[in-house]
Amino acid sequence: MKKVIALAAALLTALCACADPNAFSEGERLSDSVKKNQNAAETFNYADGASEPPTSYNNYANAVTDFSLKLLRRRLDETPGKSVLCSPANTALTLSLLSNGASGDTKSEILLQFGGLSADDLNTCGSYFQSRMEEVAQTGRDKKAEDYDPLDGAHVSLLQNLTVSQNYDISASFLQKSADFYGADVIRVSFDDEKLEQKQRSLLSGYNANASVSADAGSSLYALTASSLTDKWLAKHTIEEGEFRGSGSTEKTSFMVSDESYLSTDAAEGIVAYTADNPLKFIAVAPKNGVSVQDYIDKLGNAEFDRLLNSMKAGKTVRAAIPCFSIDGGSKALSLRSALEGCGLHTVFTDDAHWKYMNITDRIKLDDLYELPPSVTVSDSGILAEAQTGGVIKPNGNDKQVTLNSKKELRFDKPFAFFFIDNESNIPVYAGVYQ
Repeated sequence: MKKVIALAAALLTALCACADPNAFSEGERLSDSVKKNQNAAETFNYADGASEPPTSYNNYANAVTDFSLKLLRRRLDETPGKSVLCSPANTALTLSLLSNGASGDTKSEILLQFGGLSADDLNTCGSYFQSRMEEVAQTGRDKKAEDYDPLDGAHVSLLQNLTVSQNYDISASFLQKSADFYGADVIRVSFDDEKLEQKQRSLLSGYNANASVSADAGSSLYALTASSLTDKWLAKHTIEEGEFRGSGSTEKTSFMVSDESYLSTDAAEGIVAYTADNPLKFIAVAPKNGVSVQDYIDKLGNAEFDRLLNSMKAGKTVRAAIPCFSIDGGSKALSLRSALEGCGLHTVFTDDAHWKYMNITDRIKLDDLYELPPSVTVSDSGILAEAQTGGVIKPNGNDKQVTLNSKKELRFDKPFAFFFIDNESNIPVYAGVYQ
């Protein structure tokens, strides 16, 4: 059996647990009232038959990658010396969804984050990206089977949620675009409902029994992202013991060792490891010349990221040693407001923002955009990231005597950056720093 990777951030599911008295009601779930357009020629949904991306996809990929690296920098700045993991692609999808409800300078501010692409471009490109991520590993599975579970086995899920106060109506056109391109959960509730926290936890109970969002009774609208990824490594690994020199301490740990494709620029070197079923690559990056990972990420932009990925040559491998590690994201939804303001979204969360294409009265306010942060655990049995659910890693079955042929060794025994990126567009689905 191949080494199992289970990378799962708390997944926000759209299934209505009708038997659960704490679940959101059908009337509260506005998104359930809208039928999705299944014409792939219009939506570019991969699951509905789209085989080619929109013509603006390369520009979209570059813009989302640039945004992702900016967001990682801001997240790292907020937690100096600590490990960080986020799903910037999901945040980008949520902002793209919100652009359909924004107007005036608010809409322009969001679109500028993505190179000035139009909202229509963000919709079609985002639809293709997300649906392809979610569909590839599901190919061949019977989705109509009674025991079908999209989270059972290899999968990627990138889901978005909008929760709005019952004091506001949401326009039918916005709900339709949400359904057609994103499949987002749009919920309208009373924020002073004494059962609101229970309903939130019910919605997330399969992935984080203690999940919570800090929304006060005076809230108008908030967005929430959550994601999940499970897969196997394509290459076999052996295990070696060693030390990891982290930020402030040195700890004994186990290292996964395998031959992997080598990356190198003047500023950094790294490896590419492939997943078995999802269209993803795992990238680990170590700065050169004594530069700290914090300083490297501070200067990491699209140009350096492209140089790094383009440095991979067929047959050029390295004996890569990746430590067993963990990052605990906790159970509380993390506010991204400060980080996004640092990325250039200065007015989106203020009273000066305009959302008239979401609510015709234009009185609605976006209070925050939250991420239910991923938690990652890497062990000699595999990689598991779940939101405090106590998941079990299956035995890896790897041969401890794996034959390694690479002469050069790259040992990640000090703080490093890592990414799970789409193998078609190179968009970072997950981005993090372990230190």
